[in-house]
Amino acid sequence: MTSYKQKTKVLVKMPTSGKCPYCDWSSQKGSTFSMHISRKHAAEAGKEVNPHKCNYCQMDFSAKTHLNHHIANHHEINLINCCDTGCSYKGKNKQSVISHYVIKHMPNIVKECKAHNKCVSCDRTGTITSYHIGKCHKESPFANSGECEECE
Repeated sequence: MTSYKQKTKVLVKMPTSGKCPYCDWSSQKGSTFSMHISRKHAAEAGKEVNPHKCNYCQMDFSAKTHLNHHIANHHEINLINCCDTGCSYKGKNKQSVISHYVIKHMPNIVKECKAHNKCVSCDRTGTITSYHIGKCHKESPFANSGECEECE
């Protein structure tokens, strides 16, 4: 058995099988096991349930990352403009702006990728998302120079 100490000094032991002592979930990775216990079984493990509180609306969350996502999407929304000067689109995050740009301003590239069933820039096959095209294709203002970072 591997043991992991949590912030409140409650000792949670991960069995060698990786099975959660509170439900049917299992993992072979200790950090994933520990995260599962703290997020799904805080009360059973003697930890505070949902210790991360929103200062705007008092909602509470089991993980700080969930709180940060909530604040960014519900309280401190900073919309990002599409970089096409004739477009009025505004997105909540860069990923949505990239996807929008490809779908609305690069439809021929999207059609070409679909026709070939691959990314025409890096030859990646399978599911090719508009976000991938936006980060990979040289005509996109969001493309990285050189190799596609998603394909490395």
